[in-house]
Amino acid sequence: MPAFKGTLTKEKIAAVNDFIYTNLPNIPEWDISMMWQSHVIHNHTYTLPSKPAHESDLLNLFTVVESGDHHVTILDGDKFEPIWRFPRRYALHGGAKNSPDGRYVYLGSRDGWVSKYDV
Repeated sequence: MPAFKGTLTKEKIAAVNDFIYTNLPNIPEWDISMMWQSHVIHNHTYTLPSKPAHESDLLNLFTVVESGDHHVTILDGDKFEPIWRFPRRYALHGGAKNSPDGRYVYLGSRDGWVSKYDV
């Protein structure tokens, strides 16, 4: 985020502060049943192959989150060659997270979605 020193007056800073600490008229509800209703599974884990379709080391892969056309490329860490490229959700936030065995990569987006990909 860019620095805003000298941009806002003391009054505007106080107004932003007041806005941030203003209580909401209604607390939004988001319970576990609503979470499960939004849960989307494109492929159940039990339908996935037990071995990768590539020969690369699962613990030596790089996940490259591309801006611009909203794709992710998985690179072989030994050869620095692409293994797979796929579309991703809009506005990813933070870096990719991998499962301990390297099989899955998790990507979080600013709109609250967490996507899990089988690499």
